[in-house]
Amino acid sequence: MKPVNKKRHQAMLIHYLLEGSARRFPQKEALVFRKGRASYKDINEKANQLARLLLKLGVKKGNRVGIYLEKCSEQVLSIFALSKIGAVFVILNPLMNDSQVAYVVRDCDIIGMITSSVRLTNIPKSVKVKSIKFTLLTDSKGPLNLTKKMRVSFGDISCEAKGNLRVKIAEEDLASIIYTSGSTGMPKGVMLTHKNIVLSACAGIEYIHNDEKDVILCLLPLSFDYGLNQLIFSFKVGATLILKTYLMAEEVIEIMDREGVTGLAGVPTIWIQLLQAKNRDRYKFEKLRYITNSGDKLSVAHVRQLRKAFPHIKIFLMYGFTEAFRATYLDPQEIDKRPDSIGKAIPHAEVFIINKKGEEVQVGEIGELIQRGPLISKGYWGKPRETARKIRQNPLIKGRRDLVCFSGDLVKKDEEGFLYYVGRETSFIKSCGYRIGPTEIESELYKHEDIKEVVALGVPDDLMGQKIKLVVVLKDKSRVRREDIVKYCAAHLPAYMAPREAEIISSMPHTPNGKIDRQHILKNYGA
Repeated sequence: MKPVNKKRHQAMLIHYLLEGSARRFPQKEALVFRKGRASYKDINEKANQLARLLLKLGVKKGNRVGIYLEKCSEQVLSIFALSKIGAVFVILNPLMNDSQVAYVVRDCDIIGMITSSVRLTNIPKSVKVKSIKFTLLTDSKGPLNLTKKMRVSFGDISCEAKGNLRVKIAEEDLASIIYTSGSTGMPKGVMLTHKNIVLSACAGIEYIHNDEKDVILCLLPLSFDYGLNQLIFSFKVGATLILKTYLMAEEVIEIMDREGVTGLAGVPTIWIQLLQAKNRDRYKFEKLRYITNSGDKLSVAHVRQLRKAFPHIKIFLMYGFTEAFRATYLDPQEIDKRPDSIGKAIPHAEVFIINKKGEEVQVGEIGELIQRGPLISKGYWGKPRETARKIRQNPLIKGRRDLVCFSGDLVKKDEEGFLYYVGRETSFIKSCGYRIGPTEIESELYKHEDIKEVVALGVPDDLMGQKIKLVVVLKDKSRVRREDIVKYCAAHLPAYMAPREAEIISSMPHTPNGKIDRQHILKNYGA
């Protein structure tokens, strides 16, 4: 008989990660932001001080507090301070418009807003008067009459308070609400527990093998689950995290070289721009160890270009959806053999592909991906019906309760169990009796040397049901015409899949998280 392990389980709480690294690496550089740098000890002390100020402002366990800031150190401090007191942080993407901000504040009853004087002017007056009980500014600038509610600044934080707070919090308690991009309407708030967020970070560390020697460049917004994940796993292992708002690829490349970046996460738009950056060949990226892609499928053409540009690094192709945080990854050793695969389930998750009968699919058959395990969220804030449709009984399990999360994404698998993303059910083009995944067409178009970004969409047609149309952004100085693109498609795609029409635009619209905004394209070019 094995001896009983009497070691008490330490709850998976977000702020424990910061406190642990502050004990192990007190003077180590934790955060690089603009011209500032901070150690783990400094960040933990300031987060404790901020947490005590929030308690004085009346924030209680379970209260929702908005963080409406550009990417900065105060954003990070706010996340950990709210975690320390058991409050729920709601990060609002700074690219949200006024109506979206107002919607989020009302939807989850935000009681206070951590923001800047500049951002405060973007919050609609109706929200300021009716909902928010206090405003905590990162600066003390701006007119005092912006709100009649309680208003304080980071300058009011007391430096006298020392030591970590000890508020009774469980790992299953709500930690954050992440609002989806809302391209099909107003966003829904996904409820994530401390355990969801921490365990997801642990999973990534297991297969990426992060440690305290890593220097992680964070280009993605922290309001995006993929961006938040970078912060959490960096602070768990004691790595250095560089906060940077993505503007120009050339600037990012210079930062990578100057800071000795070892890890970088991005969405396809970022990789496309980095591949085309004029200054890329000047640097060897000797310390860069890996890159990860998620958010959207990266075309095979771009995967191969990245392999050629960075032959010494590991490329992790990943897939996830906010309601289950992270789902799959492809082992970099497999990337040359199956560059179009999203791999297999990450640690602490199980994934299955089911057909419309609720049965597991056969090899090559397309079905919906469902996920099982502790990474699944609590569903949507204030929307029990939508939650019940998303998170429900596992059709593969009979006789006992077993909840899984339905992704809404169509996937297929090969003989060895590797998964391949096909698209969303709602995005399929139905033309002449065929069901065509847009990514199949787009992957072929990305092989064209003049195409920078492309979207394939279905346009209503009396004869075919839907005809296929391309919306294309060309590379600089390209002289390719629309008819040239259509001819290329006819030569490289099956007849039923070849678009008959192409429209060239100057720039592709993107969501606040950096994904191509397909709904915007469909609305504006789908006629």
